[in-house]
Amino acid sequence: MSDGPNNGIKVTEGTTPVCGVNYICTGAVFTKAGVNSARSVRKHSPNLLIDIYTDSPSEIPDGLFDMVHLIADPHRRSKVDYMAKTRFDRSLYLDTDTRVVTDISNMFDLLDRFDLAIAHAHERNKKGNLGGWRCTIPDNFPQLNSGVMVYRRTPVVINMLSDWQAAFHTAGFNKDQVTLRELLWLSDLRIYILPPEYNVRYAKYIKVWAPNEAEPKILHFASYHHEVGVIQGLRGWRRQLQKLKNAFHDFKKKRKHRAKSRKVGRLKPHLPQVFCIGFHKTGTTSLGAALDTLGYRTIHGDGRGLWAGADEGRGLIAKIDAGDYALDTLPMFDAFLDNPYFSIWKKLADANPEARFILTQRSPDKWIESCVRYYGGRRVRPMRAWMFGQYADPASSPEAREKWLATYNKHNADILDYFADKPNFLCLNLTEDASWDSLCAFLDEPKPERPFPFLNSTQK
Repeated sequence: MSDGPNNGIKVTEGTTPVCGVNYICTGAVFTKAGVNSARSVRKHSPNLLIDIYTDSPSEIPDGLFDMVHLIADPHRRSKVDYMAKTRFDRSLYLDTDTRVVTDISNMFDLLDRFDLAIAHAHERNKKGNLGGWRCTIPDNFPQLNSGVMVYRRTPVVINMLSDWQAAFHTAGFNKDQVTLRELLWLSDLRIYILPPEYNVRYAKYIKVWAPNEAEPKILHFASYHHEVGVIQGLRGWRRQLQKLKNAFHDFKKKRKHRAKSRKVGRLKPHLPQVFCIGFHKTGTTSLGAALDTLGYRTIHGDGRGLWAGADEGRGLIAKIDAGDYALDTLPMFDAFLDNPYFSIWKKLADANPEARFILTQRSPDKWIESCVRYYGGRRVRPMRAWMFGQYADPASSPEAREKWLATYNKHNADILDYFADKPNFLCLNLTEDASWDSLCAFLDEPKPERPFPFLNSTQK
């Protein structure tokens, strides 16, 4: 076993990494294929840890994997022997003939509620795939494809994986999904069925999907093995692989065209823009809903799908770090909430003296408790890493908690000092007074008849 780089993820010595990707492959060809698949993960999710289990360590390039584990007694289905041995609390297993085509980090968020997530087998109606092992199972609980599986390292899951290992070696089936189906059917695990875009087995699906229907995340094609060495029994692999590449190329063109067509414009171009510069967990969701009700086109953060270029803040952060504060979103929306806008409030205020600024705040003690409950243990998204660096998880240490509190208190104090006696500033505490009165008076808007929206209470 050998250690590799951490690729920017801080792992405290003596602790178990939370999330990571595992490959389990035997033989030089499959190991090389696993290397190619891992490169696609590293490209699109660079901060994920990646381990590989193999009997061909000489095929492993330096620096790609975080750990390399040696397989003893290898066979073609060695994954059944090693999935339970994962060192991660939350693991994503990928077959070696997969390609990741977008950021997949949020797959681990499913494990906040489920023990295991897996997609249906695509050939689930094939005669050989309908049969069972020891008991009769309804056809509407079909085989599941074991090539893409995200799971928790808990006793119940590890016990199921160990049972799967034993079943494979004793049941007499050449493939592993027959026994997996029955074990999951009989288990009490909380199972989530991944949508097909997380395990795309055929190019025909990509051809018929419109971008607003589904978007490929993980491609799973046996033809990928032939890029590194011919596997006996797979005919026409070049044609199949070219079909996949053509279909994915056409899909990206459709997505690009749709993104252009979704460019939005302001709904209230005659009014000053509104910048909501309070920290997250201070009522920004409620404030955003209120501004929506008042007819403002709002943007809350930079989550994927919020606008054509949204990428969880990576592009906006790059512009800001380069000293360019003319963000692409500014001409497109009337009101702005969450990061990066509250982090660059001073630049926005200096550049937009006619704009209106709203600070939402709450008791620091209640704010930090809300942040610890909400963000503790969650995937660290780019904006949070940009703000807090190694302290991006407020629940990770007392130092992280203090860093968050100090940043929050200084942020609010600086804003209150800057905007003292300025007429284009409003300070709200929605935990004490969630009403239309102050907001509508400040924006010179009529009060709606509906109640003020009070949303997203972490305590609730």
